Amino acid sequence: MIPTIERTLEQDSECIDVLQQITSCRGAINGLLGVVLEDHISTHLVDAEGEAGGDRGDAREQLIDVVHSYLK
Repeated sequence: MIPTIERTLEQDSECIDVLQQITSCRGAINGLLGVVLEDHISTHLVDAEGEAGGDRGDAREQLIDVVHSYLK
């Protein structure tokens, strides 16, 4: 991703082309961040046996939803 932005800058591309590359990279990074955060929440914010229990499982899902909403 970053090499693509560097090439775009080195080629003296139009600003809009550079901005499109940056936006594309940001979207990909945000998507990856969402996946990693969701995995962390699911793995580490439930009890050791993996039993989420009613309220805790609901809270976990709400937290995942909030994180995803901020990454859009």
